[in-house]
Formats: sequence, C-alpha cells, structure tokens
Amino acid sequence: KRKNKKQPTLPNIDFADLTAHTYSPSCGLDLLNVGWLDDDHPFPVGLTTPEFHAALLELCAYPAFLHRGLHQCWYCANLHRYVPGNGQIRVQGENGIWYAAPTLVHHYVTHHQYLPPHEFIAAVVSAVPPGRLRTPSEFTSAFVP
Repeated sequence: KRKNKKQPTLPNIDFADLTAHTYSPSCGLDLLNVGWLDDDHPFPVGLTTPEFHAALLELCAYPAFLHRGLHQCWYCANLHRYVPGNGQIRVQGENGIWYAAPTLVHHYVTHHQYLPPHEFIAAVVSAVPPGRLRTPSEFTSAFVP
C-alpha cells in the first residue's frame, strides 16, 4: 500500500500593506510592502481600472528583483491550481515613498479582486503612462536604485 505524500508547505510571506519592507534589500530606500498576501489573513477587495491592470502587468513583466525558487498563489493552491511568481516590483509614489510588491500582485488584483492602497495604484499608473511601453533597460534604470 502506497502512503500519501505530504503536500509541500509554502513559506509564509505575508506582510501587511504599507508596513516597512524587510523581506529583501531596500537599497537605502524608504520602502513599504504592498500585496504580500497569504491565506491566513483577509485582504481588502474592490474593483480597479483596466488602466491600472495594464500598467501593473507591464511592471510585473520586468521585476526589480528575482528570488530563488517560486512562490505560488495561496488561494489558487487551495483550488489545486498552480500560479507561480518569483520576483518583486518596486515603484515610487508621488510622496517619494517606494513600494515593493510581489509579481503575483497582478494575479491577486485581476483574479482575486485584491484592492491595493490607493497610493500604490496611483504610483503604478503614473509609472507606466498609457500607450507608452517601456523597454527592460528603462525599467531597470527607473525602478532599481
């Protein structure tokens, strides 16, 4: 008789929105967390604009940091779907504060209706003007100090 294999446990990477980012190097920036979700904590939900979705997708296509291994969406894992992410984006708000979010933030917004703080939404939309696609090197110079 074969024993059931234990499902691997996912690392807990849950940080409250707008708390100090301590997960990876801050490069000397005032850096706040956005979108580091897990299934043990509720998160705000709401509708966001297609403009925000498009800008966020573009930022997530060129992560500022890549991590070893993958993190997966907790909510889809519970449904036996695999949605991986392995990096983070960084974007500066009008107030001069920088925000760090996992690349899964786009998935959380578009599939689970996660509603990030309005400061982050404004920063993302202003970082990627509508109709203006950036090259990977522009993202590197603009979003990684």
